[in-house]
Amino acid sequence: MKIIRILTALLIIATAGCSLHESRINGKLTDIPSSYSTGEKKPAPPIGKWWEQFEDNKLNLLMQEAFRHNLDIVRAYERLQQSLAVMRKTGSSRGVILNIEGSGGISRLPGISGISTSGSYTLSAAAGYELDLWGELESKTRAAQFDALASKQNLKALYISISAELADLYYLAIEQRAQLELSNQTIASFQDTLERVERRYREGLVPAIDVYQSRQNLSTARSRRPLFESGLSVTLHAISVLTGNFPDKKTVGNPKELKEAPSFPTGLPSQLLKNRPDIRAALLRLKASDERVAEAIADRFPSFNLAG
Repeated sequence: MKIIRILTALLIIATAGCSLHESRINGKLTDIPSSYSTGEKKPAPPIGKWWEQFEDNKLNLLMQEAFRHNLDIVRAYERLQQSLAVMRKTGSSRGVILNIEGSGGISRLPGISGISTSGSYTLSAAAGYELDLWGELESKTRAAQFDALASKQNLKALYISISAELADLYYLAIEQRAQLELSNQTIASFQDTLERVERRYREGLVPAIDVYQSRQNLSTARSRRPLFESGLSVTLHAISVLTGNFPDKKTVGNPKELKEAPSFPTGLPSQLLKNRPDIRAALLRLKASDERVAEAIADRFPSFNLAG
């Protein structure tokens, strides 16, 4: 019997450092294509508040409103907090088992001198520790950590996605506003031309066909104006959805005040992939799934608890 106990102890010690599942995920990016040309060496693309490169105060304010009120960002942030809470819970309770039980009661018994009252209270505690021989608890902890990191990268990806969409809509609204202003100028020009042609027609200097042509040009210009107005309204509404505010034409900058667009360096394909948080999040989720596979394999083996 003593020999069996010794062999069991040696077996436990020998298997404590063993891993039942070997991860094959290395997270390395693919090789750079041989046909890719990088040109001259340039600094890495800007990460973070990249829109500030345009030096547009109204765009900066819109970005602040979007990050503060956008519901998708709020949901992603809450999911991140949830993942962090699960990670902390998993790490803090790793291997430790603690049970505390308590009870109490009050009894009243009638007697010769009156009613006597007595109370009884009990409190018991039991602690234990689960030996992580097969790496189940460690895999569970790592999976929670990878989930939390993936949620953080998802939030970063959402920031980039919303900022890019908002910048596109912002400059589209500026373009549509410029088209609307040009349409108003065109209508005013055709109106002035029509008045001159009609005056010259009454004086007998031009034929009637010139009057009809001028009226047609004015009518065509007026018919196009509602298209520019509706397009601008749709774009402003899309901006309001992202920022959580009501549509307002004042949020759009003046086309005449636009500065020259900055040039962003392209960078290497490997750098572009490393800078994409959505790819990072996908890799982290894959690692979390791999850890859960290891956890499921380890769960098939018996567990050992030290109680006291």
